[in-house]
Amino acid sequence: FWRTKYQPAPAATPEPLGKQNAEQLFRTLMSSENPPINACYVLAAMLERKKVIKQIKTEQSDDRRLLIYEHAESGDAFIVPDPQLRLDQLESVQNEVAALLKSAA
Repeated sequence: FWRTKYQPAPAATPEPLGKQNAEQLFRTLMSSENPPINACYVLAAMLERKKVIKQIKTEQSDDRRLLIYEHAESGDAFIVPDPQLRLDQLESVQNEVAALLKSAA
């Protein structure tokens, strides 16, 4: 037999942003007339990482690249323009997305 003390695994930490909040905000922004491109791109990346949406195709438009995503459960399609973000823009984009998430909550 084993001689050791049983220690249960630590409780899982809650996600700082729920999947539903990010998904609802993403859908709201994508359905608006003039969606903020940077915020939509970052939210799409977040949802892709959480396996809520998946990138199925990339197309080259006149002067920009378009990323085509599909919702994993419902099959809804989203076309997100790639803003070609640079590292020096990272802080401003993070602040923009944080402000949108706070206002949506």
